[in-house]
Amino acid sequence: MAIAALVAAAIVPFVFDTYYLSLLNLVFIACIGAIGINITTGYAGQVNLGQAGFLLVGEFVAGAIAIHIGAIWANFWIAAPAAMIAGAAVGVIVGWPALRVRGLYVTLATLAAFFVIQYLGLRYIEYLQQTLKTGIDIKLSALDLLFMTVSSERSWYYLLLSVTVVVIVAATGLAHTKAGRAWQALREHELMTEVMGIDVAHYKLIAFAVGASLASLAGMLFGFYHHSVNPEAFTVEVSVQYLAMIIIGGMGSIAGAVLGAAFVVLIPYGLEWVLDTFNAPSQFLIYFSAVRLGVFAFLMLIFLLLEPEGLIGLWERIRRFFVLWPFRFQPLEEKRR
Repeated sequence: MAIAALVAAAIVPFVFDTYYLSLLNLVFIACIGAIGINITTGYAGQVNLGQAGFLLVGEFVAGAIAIHIGAIWANFWIAAPAAMIAGAAVGVIVGWPALRVRGLYVTLATLAAFFVIQYLGLRYIEYLQQTLKTGIDIKLSALDLLFMTVSSERSWYYLLLSVTVVVIVAATGLAHTKAGRAWQALREHELMTEVMGIDVAHYKLIAFAVGASLASLAGMLFGFYHHSVNPEAFTVEVSVQYLAMIIIGGMGSIAGAVLGAAFVVLIPYGLEWVLDTFNAPSQFLIYFSAVRLGVFAFLMLIFLLLEPEGLIGLWERIRRFFVLWPFRFQPLEEKRR
């Protein structure tokens, strides 16, 4: 199955046109960021509304390297590690106040961190405008891999696919380590985890650092993909969308984060396609664009009420149905084994 999936992924650029490849590229970038927030929220149980701020960190690292060091140094092999290191550092700083609070206060702390990061980004843009006479955003050239330049949708597809696969494999392995099991215990009951002798503060900071580093990596790739760094590209709505990805996909599951990212990114384009197919009035598109955040909130509510385990839980139920059909339950002998 893995070989078949890799072969199918390799031939996708030769089957679909550039429009669909651009959608898949956006899905891959969202998958990286969704896996990051899934580690912080889905595994460690720390609700994070500052994911957009961590994405901004990655963007600004790429822009700072291009402006202050030189465009020749703004290649993937330098920008990606720098963005992840900066994101991890910011994640630790944001996670530090969260060590003394729990529940809703952690959410408010991450939301406050987002506004601080956005404010600093805006002041940095103003500083560049005054000193270097730049525009309202920082322009980035095509991403350099040293042996080739990533400029076309097809080349971006292969790069983002490779990075996403590496992130999925690394996150899956991390979830089965000592840190991953400590996060799951922390998510279930923080006080009991502390009573068991697990260093709660230590693993909270690791969760914030890992989640923020992956978000910064996604932000760096997003900046190079759009050839610009703009602090207004990521708002609170983006943080809500990333939270919706893991709720709809399934919290505490890497596959659920991938499914949720694909669903949240593609659903607006799918609805627009349906409206265009049925020749809906243009007002409907305007109304849908205005209430998009409400649509995501409604979808999160539906999944929380009807399918708390998300799309991955729905998939498991479908798979179990075909495995057991025509019976409803698994034999007790197999369960005992």
